[in-house]
Amino acid sequence: MTDVFEHPTFAWRNSMQEHPHHSATWANVAVHIERSPLNAATKVDYCAALKRGLSLKHRNRLEDISADLKVFEYEFPYDGFNPAQFKSEKSYRAWRRKVIAALKHFHGIMARQRHIRATKDGWSEFLDLATPLVNKTEGWSACDLFSVMSLARHAREKGWMPKVLTSKELHHLLDELDASKNRKTVIKAADTLNRLREDFAELAILLHSEPFAITWTPRNRIAAPAPGSLLSEAEAWVDAYCIGEMDEVMQTYEDGKSNSTRATYLAAFRKYIATVEAFDHLSGVDGLAQAFSKTVFYDILRAWIECEDPAVRLSNRTIQKYVSNLAIIARENGVDTDPMDKALLRTKALKDGRKVGGTMGPDAMKFCAWLLGSRDAELLYRSLHIRFYEECNAVLGDADTTLNSREKTRVIQFGSLAAVAAIEVYGPPLRIENLVNLRLFGDSPNLLMPRGLQKHARFLIAENETKNRKSLDHKLSPGRNRALEILSWYIRVIRPLCPNADMSPYLFPGKCGPDQPINENSLRNWLQNHGRAIGIRMNPHWFRHAVASLYLRERPGKHDHIARLLGDTASTVRNYYAWIDDEAVLDQVQREIIDMGGFSQ
Repeated sequence: MTDVFEHPTFAWRNSMQEHPHHSATWANVAVHIERSPLNAATKVDYCAALKRGLSLKHRNRLEDISADLKVFEYEFPYDGFNPAQFKSEKSYRAWRRKVIAALKHFHGIMARQRHIRATKDGWSEFLDLATPLVNKTEGWSACDLFSVMSLARHAREKGWMPKVLTSKELHHLLDELDASKNRKTVIKAADTLNRLREDFAELAILLHSEPFAITWTPRNRIAAPAPGSLLSEAEAWVDAYCIGEMDEVMQTYEDGKSNSTRATYLAAFRKYIATVEAFDHLSGVDGLAQAFSKTVFYDILRAWIECEDPAVRLSNRTIQKYVSNLAIIARENGVDTDPMDKALLRTKALKDGRKVGGTMGPDAMKFCAWLLGSRDAELLYRSLHIRFYEECNAVLGDADTTLNSREKTRVIQFGSLAAVAAIEVYGPPLRIENLVNLRLFGDSPNLLMPRGLQKHARFLIAENETKNRKSLDHKLSPGRNRALEILSWYIRVIRPLCPNADMSPYLFPGKCGPDQPINENSLRNWLQNHGRAIGIRMNPHWFRHAVASLYLRERPGKHDHIARLLGDTASTVRNYYAWIDDEAVLDQVQREIIDMGGFSQ
């Protein structure tokens, strides 16, 4: 074994019983793995994975890390790849898989699962019959049974055989499962069983007579859509507040809120109304104002704070923002907001949320720290437009003379991301709302490409289109970074492939019609999925954080300069990026103290 497991502090554990214990630690797991009948290579792999967990969990000893499997899966979810810790998503998942295997081996879960799989029961009979059927039937493959095998494992633990399994049991199972990946597998299994029932009569007789009908939504999750009448009333409230003040002379509204601000207010109302419905408060509510009674509000706020499901839980920061936004709009419509006002002042979760509300979020900070701490990471970020451009051309090069639908989709996605990265990294770092609303054509274009003596592209965003009501006038100049070249390539080669491109004024045309730009969520999902594949995990808003962080690293304290580029105030920039200055100052102080002692490095 490695030195960490041979340390004398672990000696007393050699005599502990092998059964799981509520206070067991990774040190116990390591001892168990070493004494297990696993082969030598597997032991080395598992123990190395455990040892790496010390740095990832910021511990000095394995005995300080709980062996609770659910805690580990929560802290390191399947999609929890952090590029600051792992070279690739594949390496993260491999490490995670080994630790889970070690924990399952320690807790006896693997042994139980092997025993269950070897048991002859209704599920083994069903799968033994289904496997040869799907293998020899067109449109089916053995892979289609994987989700059913996973469902069988859960059902066996409950004692549910195929003949008695109904939608009711599946809904109970979905409520109990922790990981969204496991829930999706169960839902897929139900669909597969329904298809097997229809295609194979010999399998249908082994299942319950009624097909599965899954209508499950997670507990405490936003119901979509929220109750129509209340949501319509909420939209009217928000619109009345966001439209601004009427200028009676000119008969126009002035000082209205931006679309992004309006969206934040609506998000709070949708979540609130959906939770009201989820907790069966609608029967006593006649109109939106009654939904903000003291009793209802406290029930909803308590549910948000106490929610333990990581898939739907809101951060304290988000809860505080929601309550604050709800109070603003409700107050304007004559609602007594005293319960909300008091909660904002006295409730610990909301006070904690307010403390971090004006600072960078933890995920964004991790991303920026990764960029600042790794030259390779910085180079990857600065060359994103090139990487996506190359990925796009690789698809174009592999395709025949005409693109099939899948190839065309990938070309549009990679090409669009190349243009987005070119703009965001080397032009103005726009908010996603402004990015998708860039217009090339029509009577009010806000992106002007080079013409004649003008060698650069200009971005002209009017003040009524920005969140902070500040107009933006920025350039994207030609140069060795190739950003303008790739943006021009996108317009010339890729944009014509997009739906409605001929009639759309937008740089990124949308599928829903020529008068609609690309959906923000589509762009966000493309960046997250394809970025992760090349080793960078980010969302579109982090382009702004990255530009500011890299600039302030080289020019500490120049908050007003980067604020002008971002279209923010210097105070906002200072609050969000003060940690960069703080780290630089601390490093400098420590170096000076070492120098003062005559130990110059």
